[in-house]
Amino acid sequence: MKKILSSITYASAFLLLFIALASCSGSGSNSAGGGAMGLLSIGLTDHPADYAAIYVTIDKIQVKQDLGDGANSWMTIINLDQPGQSKTFNLLDLRNGVRKDLGIAELDPGHYNQMRLILGTDPDDLDNEFGDPHLYANYLILEGEETQIELKVPSGYQTGIKLVNGFDIESSEYTDILLDFEAHKSVVQAGNSGKWLLKPTVKVTEVNNSVSGTVDTIVAGSPSPLVEVTISAQSYNPDTDDVTDNVTEIAGALSALNGEIADYFMYLPINLTGNPYNIVATKDGYVPECQVLDSDQSKEHTVNFTMNQAVESGTLTGTIENVDNGYGVNLSIRQEHEHCGMIEIKLLQFVSDGSSITYGPIDLPAEVELYDIVASLYDGDVLIDEMVEYGVEIPATTITEKNFDFGL
Repeated sequence: MKKILSSITYASAFLLLFIALASCSGSGSNSAGGGAMGLLSIGLTDHPADYAAIYVTIDKIQVKQDLGDGANSWMTIINLDQPGQSKTFNLLDLRNGVRKDLGIAELDPGHYNQMRLILGTDPDDLDNEFGDPHLYANYLILEGEETQIELKVPSGYQTGIKLVNGFDIESSEYTDILLDFEAHKSVVQAGNSGKWLLKPTVKVTEVNNSVSGTVDTIVAGSPSPLVEVTISAQSYNPDTDDVTDNVTEIAGALSALNGEIADYFMYLPINLTGNPYNIVATKDGYVPECQVLDSDQSKEHTVNFTMNQAVESGTLTGTIENVDNGYGVNLSIRQEHEHCGMIEIKLLQFVSDGSSITYGPIDLPAEVELYDIVASLYDGDVLIDEMVEYGVEIPATTITEKNFDFGL
């Protein structure tokens, strides 16, 4: 059903684009650059995350055009802050290729080097999926609950979420881009205080490349659909000295039951990394799987997985010390895969409230011989320091403790 809905959304968007283009062409209107205007379609989608709902309110979308002389300024191209307009979105409704069309803008041809989302402080007047009015503009609902937990937005984001990915507008043509609001990276709990923060992580991609497939496991000798498997597209750069960024997550999805199969779908940006994309499948209690994606761009890729249950598991836990209040820590658990090189199998994120950060317990398959654990310290989006534990063994049925101290 999700794929059908996604197709309908695309068909509607393209119909609007063609009508608008015909209107532009027929009017004889020219842009300041001497060519007919182009069109930009903007959609919103999301990575998977383990919550019941994550609501964000978007008031406006603004862009900067690169004019070549430094005279570029922000201009609003889509305004959602209007009476009766839907502007408070549950990101978890937008997983596995489902997208929400935010609008279509008419723009001068040329290169646009920045975009930003202006987050709202007042929600729309519609109800959430539980039939309750929005109490906050940005909030979280935990699994199995209906209570709204306000997401505090750090001051650095109150002027807008800046997206540096550029895009081009061609005369009398349309460009379709997707804003991938990565909920699993954007919602962070601050230390031991219990406060929840919205630190938005958004990727911009043109919609011309995707991957989909099925996920199963073997039960009693026969394939059985496997749901809630996290699928991610990752890029591994073995030539960089920056351990934190030598594995980068590009996109993500979650397998879900579709009839008698479990499948997934995710959009992919054009690969400009120079390294192939790795498609990685992970689920607690199962051995991680990875396949290298072929390098052909602008197409629909298919990658299917059969995952094996972990025969035995061990447990990882630990503390992270001496992190200043407000600083963030990413804890990346990785393994060396025989086909893909280094892959990330779990990412934990924390924001410090000045006290010690405790993580775990994390169950990991003992079939994986060694793990690398990378702790990265951030001030906002700026990497300050990183610490790495290489070749960590996680023996079966035991607890392994790995601690990190950024004050050393």
